Amino acid sequence: MKFASYLQAPFTDEDAMIKRLPYPLNAVTQTISLPALSRQTLHDSLKESASSKVREHPTVAFFAGCVTDYAYPNIGHDVMKVLREYGAEPYFPAEQTCCGAPAFYAGDVETALSLAKVNITAIERDNPDYIVTVCPGCAVMLKQEYLGLTAHEPEWHRRAQAISGKVRDFSQLILELNPVSEKKPPRNRKITYHDPCHLKRGLGIDSEPRVLLEHEGFELVEMVDSDACCGFGGETLLNYPELSNSVLQRKLDNIEATGADTVITNCVPCILQIRGGLDKRHSNIKVMHTAELLAR
Repeated sequence: MKFASYLQAPFTDEDAMIKRLPYPLNAVTQTISLPALSRQTLHDSLKESASSKVREHPTVAFFAGCVTDYAYPNIGHDVMKVLREYGAEPYFPAEQTCCGAPAFYAGDVETALSLAKVNITAIERDNPDYIVTVCPGCAVMLKQEYLGLTAHEPEWHRRAQAISGKVRDFSQLILELNPVSEKKPPRNRKITYHDPCHLKRGLGIDSEPRVLLEHEGFELVEMVDSDACCGFGGETLLNYPELSNSVLQRKLDNIEATGADTVITNCVPCILQIRGGLDKRHSNIKVMHTAELLAR
């Protein structure tokens, strides 16, 4: 990935987007514009935040996921900033790696289990109060699939259970840290919200992001089929770009029909897909994670 961050220069525009790539990746960039990879990964930039130090506040281990680490480290920094503002002590376990979802859903259980053990070890080292994610696919792995992967190894299963109970989506955690009381003054900004598949169907979380956004003073306009897939679907974008594009176009039509100037979602891969699709339409609608919105 670091090597690719240098090779991408001829294809990257002034907005840090890649609109065209040569064969065999040209099918992807016909569907969406891709984000340029960051020269400095989130791992690199948060080396000094690799452990909890003071423990005077609730400690939160931030599990970023690969897309955030390589493509959107700024979202990771926003997560850390907002959590501090809400009275938590976030840190970034340096040994964390891929959650294992690509291997797991491809049937490579052995690799998925080995990655699960690396992440369990990395996260449990400082015994955090919470584990926060910005990728629901990662959250499903940490909270649910690690339990199945370790089912035949009692000690690892016990450790996976300890991790599972601490996993929180970003909005879910913010509401736990700061229970909703009075709404903040209206911000005169109209937004809409996209429900990520893994967040709503995998974890049953859909009201928390909306409660938080409305509490923060934003005017929330619901789109039609807010919980319909954006078309990213893991490897679907790579293996079936025409199918991915067909699903995406319906989502973009529904977003534009709301008249909102910003679409919010709590899934970084969904951000990649929707932002890339709107860029192809030359749209001015912004696509942000809740953490980005609150940080600004």
